[in-house]
Amino acid sequence: EDFLTAHRLLPTSAFTVLWLHIARTHRGEDDEREFIENSERVAQDVWPGILLRLFEGKASPEDVRRVANAGPPRDKSGQTCEVEFYIGEYAAHHRPPHEARELLLNAVNQCQPQTMGFVAAKAELGLLGQ
Repeated sequence: EDFLTAHRLLPTSAFTVLWLHIARTHRGEDDEREFIENSERVAQDVWPGILLRLFEGKASPEDVRRVANAGPPRDKSGQTCEVEFYIGEYAAHHRPPHEARELLLNAVNQCQPQTMGFVAAKAELGLLGQ
């Protein structure tokens, strides 16, 4: 419900679209149609919108990394953390478990312990039995 409220308040935010989709995926809900509709409101050729293309199966992890690194200068360590977490999260639901574990472990190693990426990657690893 919190992610749905966030999305209602910020419908053009890639993060609210993505987190609503992630939460529904974890609950076993099929929201593919709504996810695609929600994604259409977001610019997907820039960071973080490129993540929506990844989760739609229309972009590769390499595409995500390239777009994330092409943006304006910012905290690259925090950005690397986010990139690796989201790619790992995608892999956890679309790739073999060993690939997801490797990506999520990379996120844990890149992220500061107080960040959302670290906490979320650790939680996803727990769900994968790591």
